[in-house]
Amino acid sequence: MLESGPPTRRRRADRSVPPEPPLPIHQRLHYRLVLVYSILLIAVVSLNNLEFLSPWLWTALLCGASVAIAAVTTRHLVTRPLTDLARGAERIVAGEEADIDEARQDELGMLARSITRLSDQLGERLQQSQQEAALLQTILDGMSEGVVVCDIEAQVMLVNPVARQLFGMGDGAVAGKHLLEVYRSPALKDAMDEAVVTGEPITRELVLRRGNEPVHLVLAVAALRRPDGIHGAVAVLHDITALRRLERVRRDFVANVSHELRTPLATITGYAETLLSGAVELDPVSREFIETIERHGRRLSVMVADLLMLARIEASGEGTARVPLRISDVVVDVLDDVQPLANERGINLRIYRLSEIPPVLADARRMTQVLRNLVENAITYTDDGGKVSLRAFEVKGGSRVCIEVKDTGIGIEAQHLPRIFERFYRVDEGRSRDAGGSGLGLALVKHMVLTMGGDIEVDSKPGKGTTFRVIVDIATGAEEDLPVEHAEALRQ
Repeated sequence: MLESGPPTRRRRADRSVPPEPPLPIHQRLHYRLVLVYSILLIAVVSLNNLEFLSPWLWTALLCGASVAIAAVTTRHLVTRPLTDLARGAERIVAGEEADIDEARQDELGMLARSITRLSDQLGERLQQSQQEAALLQTILDGMSEGVVVCDIEAQVMLVNPVARQLFGMGDGAVAGKHLLEVYRSPALKDAMDEAVVTGEPITRELVLRRGNEPVHLVLAVAALRRPDGIHGAVAVLHDITALRRLERVRRDFVANVSHELRTPLATITGYAETLLSGAVELDPVSREFIETIERHGRRLSVMVADLLMLARIEASGEGTARVPLRISDVVVDVLDDVQPLANERGINLRIYRLSEIPPVLADARRMTQVLRNLVENAITYTDDGGKVSLRAFEVKGGSRVCIEVKDTGIGIEAQHLPRIFERFYRVDEGRSRDAGGSGLGLALVKHMVLTMGGDIEVDSKPGKGTTFRVIVDIATGAEEDLPVEHAEALRQ
């Protein structure tokens, strides 16, 4: 004898076909009422002595029959159409097509047509949303930059294929995982948190490790905003590893070539100086030629020295050792070097109240060279009898010091200002060469200021002069440990 399957299997099979929903309670009451009154009416009619029935009983029977007929009519005219509309709405919610009867001209017909219009609008909006999602996915997949989206709790919401490749995530699911669980980069996590807290765009450079090779990325993070506030952050990562590699190759090439040029340049300059010092009798034409050789040899030597210094600064990394330093002491050393040049040109060199400035965090040798280059440039590009001033003051609530070098020289036109810190860029070609400049002075100044954690700014108007501003951090709490030198000589 064969046994049927276990009851659980039959119940699972039954679940595959959705059962008919039970009738509402008012419909079940209608059916029971019709059944009771039908039985009662049949019993009464079957009696032989109908004349003995009370008029009140006839009235009750007729009323009951009327109620039963009204119940059946309501079932067919109202309840069933409403049930059909409810089932159609449920199919619309489930994303399926619903065949709703719109032929009725009463209120139910109006409701059916409204539901149909709502279904059409929802379908159009759903299709539009799907198209926008497909477009966004195509854009993210086709981007050359990596994109990472996290919520306010640093849970990953979205990662595009380039970001997966940069972080080595593979093809596994990462949505819902914590950012540090996906890739352990505290710098990336800190940038995302900062964007969420401040609401401001964040830009910085990250260095990741891919095997033995570093990966250099430019990271741009923005807050993910919605009408009710910030809900996370979006990070865009641009791979600049190839660019950094090319910069390193260029830097090494310049350093090697500059180093190789030092010896022949020193030899050429030395022989030229020997000839000019009277080693041999020279006619005027020969002397002029040798003086030209000596002058340009020195200019090349200065350029090579600047290139080597620039290469050393770049090779040393982004930072340098900073110690508490008094600006007044640095300016005294600078004055010793540039005062003869100012006197020769009749330049009025003025220093303002530097002794009242608190110590700053800087490298003494580099700060001295920065101010020397700026003051020498100011003297060089100021006409005889002009004025060059140097002053300092606190900025940004007393956390930084601005050192300002201002002249009354020829000035710089606005289109040149964005490029004056580039290597070998010259505003006035002829005057720069006559002054013996290498074209690297301002590039060196900018690099040295940046290595000290500072900033540099420039303002200029043609014919009215130029102002350079070097901004560095104050050495808080270190004032007592520093000697005050030359303070009275610098006070005016």
